[in-house]
Amino acid sequence: MRPEERRAADVVFDQHPWGYALLFGAVLCPVAAAAGAMLLVHDLDATVPLFWGVGFGVLGLYFAGRWGLGARVLADERAWLASLGFEVNGWFDVIGVEVPRDGKLRVTLEFRGTPPDAIELESWLGAVGAERASGSSWSFISPRIRARAGTRGSSFTTRYYLAWQKRLVKRVLIPIHAKYPLARVQVSAVRR
Repeated sequence: MRPEERRAADVVFDQHPWGYALLFGAVLCPVAAAAGAMLLVHDLDATVPLFWGVGFGVLGLYFAGRWGLGARVLADERAWLASLGFEVNGWFDVIGVEVPRDGKLRVTLEFRGTPPDAIELESWLGAVGAERASGSSWSFISPRIRARAGTRGSSFTTRYYLAWQKRLVKRVLIPIHAKYPLARVQVSAVRR
């Protein structure tokens, strides 16, 4: 797997139910082991090492699961995109970047037949905060998307890009495609 695919797989996995389950297990298992040991032996000298041992073991399982299941989750995401009935280009390019930055996405639509009128299309894409790109009738610009995951530290991620793209597909593109068949959708980062 190429590095950009691995980064995309990690972001997709972290938003997948398997990712949540492994993360939940990584938090819950050490606490449950320590609580169980405390109830059985009533001895902190045995409980604390057990807590840390189980904690590091489960954390290792989380990262091994993320590494091992990441390719499968990425393949599932590709299969989901392929099942939409229209081509989606650039989906993984946006979330697999090496250095995530705040920014906007350009979404360009190409229809198979007669497209909707501009007003109707603007109202659909307005549901996810997208606005028409200047001078283009089928290109839209997303609202500003954050790359920083929290207020502390330097954790930058493209998970908010992935979340916005999923909202775009589920709330906008699938309903548009049902009424006005899409041929292709291009997603790309807006260059400054």
